[in-house]
Amino acid sequence: MKILIPISGKSNRVILRQETLNEETNLMLPESQKKETFIGVVESTSSWVNDNNVEFPPLLQKGQLVLFQRMGAYRFDFLGKEFVTMRESEIIGIIIEN
Repeated sequence: MKILIPISGKSNRVILRQETLNEETNLMLPESQKKETFIGVVESTSSWVNDNNVEFPPLLQKGQLVLFQRMGAYRFDFLGKEFVTMRESEIIGIIIEN
């Protein structure tokens, strides 16, 4: 079985499976942002270690639905599925049911 694990560096990394932004999501976005804003499901996360060897755990958890923008995201295929990776700090927010 092959799995994806983001590489730690100077920031927490996250791998997302991009989902379709539609009316069911009920997000109110300005028309100008709808083409640049996406939602994704967290598939994997990483922690990072600073220069003083202090480890910072990821803030996101597998399965969470998040909002992100195309800028800063790197798209790739893995085992026939499309994924996105980026720094955790580039995530705009977590989408939760109210």
